[in-house]
Amino acid sequence: FEVFDTLLVSREPSKPEGSYVRDALGRGLVIEQKVGANPYKFGVVGAGDFHNGLSTSAEDAYAGSAAGIDPNVPASAKALPPIDPARFSQFATGSGNITGVWAEQNTRDSIFDGLRRKETFATSGTRLKFRFFGGWDFPQQIFDQDWVKTGYQTGVPMGGDLPAKSGASKAPEFVVWATKDPNGANLDRAQVIKVWVANGKHQEKVFDVAYAGERKPDPTTGKVPAIGDTVDLKTATYTNSIGSTELKAVWQDPEFDPALPAVYYLRVIEIPTPRWTTIQAARHGEQLPADTPATVQERGWSSPIWYTPEHAHAT
Repeated sequence: FEVFDTLLVSREPSKPEGSYVRDALGRGLVIEQKVGANPYKFGVVGAGDFHNGLSTSAEDAYAGSAAGIDPNVPASAKALPPIDPARFSQFATGSGNITGVWAEQNTRDSIFDGLRRKETFATSGTRLKFRFFGGWDFPQQIFDQDWVKTGYQTGVPMGGDLPAKSGASKAPEFVVWATKDPNGANLDRAQVIKVWVANGKHQEKVFDVAYAGERKPDPTTGKVPAIGDTVDLKTATYTNSIGSTELKAVWQDPEFDPALPAVYYLRVIEIPTPRWTTIQAARHGEQLPADTPATVQERGWSSPIWYTPEHAHAT
């Protein structure tokens, strides 16, 4: 999720537009309108692409993807080389992503079934958990009952398609639930990202739907202010004195147009924590790298839920 704005192993500038999952989701909707099939109807998984023999998802166990070595080995005491702009930057990427699968049982068959139905989510390395259901008629107080069972009975989980709704003037509803990594940071907010097609082009918008604290959305933009920052850059530590351990909400799309195809997915964001470069600098008495963010807000993304207008279902 961190912006990589040059071509790989090059100083050649690159436009981030078109490089993100949401761009593909939008292009899939556009293509479906033209040819009747969506080639980008995929679920979400996370993994690493390291070239050093290591597999790690934690910022404090990471020292670069290309030439970094195990940061816990004493020989890596000077593991922060100067950036050579003529080559791939050591500092451009963060630690590895991981995949979550909602499965009936912790068995190979059940997990594989979860992958096949796209009931999956990815994180930037944190082990937070979240669920995302979409539907038309969720109970008002869904969290006062067995809400997961109700979510399956009344709607569809992440990776699914909203059922066709005759004359769908009412907007779809989405059940959002997230809980923190037991050994990690508290949660800042949960967002629903909407991508839709209008006039042959895909558009997107981010909605803050659940958030920690007493913050109020901006009346003009609807965006919730930043949560704050407890990171001590000298010691590369933070505290969970801000944020929430759990977030939940039932959100209804306030800008729904039943004639326009759309796709929705959930993004959950933690409070700021030390980035791996900051951890390494504090551990080995080095200066923080210039032009590199000192903190990171780890996050997770759900597989999408698609809405297709009734006339498109019919054809």
